[in-house]
Amino acid sequence: MTASTLPDPEPRDDPALDRWITTGDLDELLREVDRRADRGDWDGVVIVANRARAATERGHQLWPAATFAEYRMALSAPPPWAAAVVEAGYLAPGPLTEVVAQDHTFAELAGALPAGSIVELKLELPNYYETIHLDAEVTSFGDDGVTVRFLDPTGSGARFLHDFAG
Repeated sequence: MTASTLPDPEPRDDPALDRWITTGDLDELLREVDRRADRGDWDGVVIVANRARAATERGHQLWPAATFAEYRMALSAPPPWAAAVVEAGYLAPGPLTEVVAQDHTFAELAGALPAGSIVELKLELPNYYETIHLDAEVTSFGDDGVTVRFLDPTGSGARFLHDFAG
């Protein structure tokens, strides 16, 4: 899978999937993603995504099946699978980080996120009227927590003027 850390699953003899890819049956491919996800067959979801992406590269318009497969993994898969697609989103309209956050906590995902993942930290501060969103690059994970490097998209060298601890 593009920009993910998922292993390639073992190939399977799957005549139905072969037929849907060959005939460009997008509706049936989307249903198959749902069926495999509902069964917890995450290798099967990856296979559908990979096959749909390969068909797209050959000119078939099956990219929505690959996109939907990654979305379902981000939403419903166990943390290691969900973390692996955080930075994927083949032709997706937006990042899958928001999707992953629906049913997974950062603590569940932390050990499985690829090094260098960009995360958005949301700070809700008491006695303040705004929520602060900060982009940060995950630099390491350890028993004592996660280490991040805050990103400054403006290049202005902005600094925090308030100590939020305690």
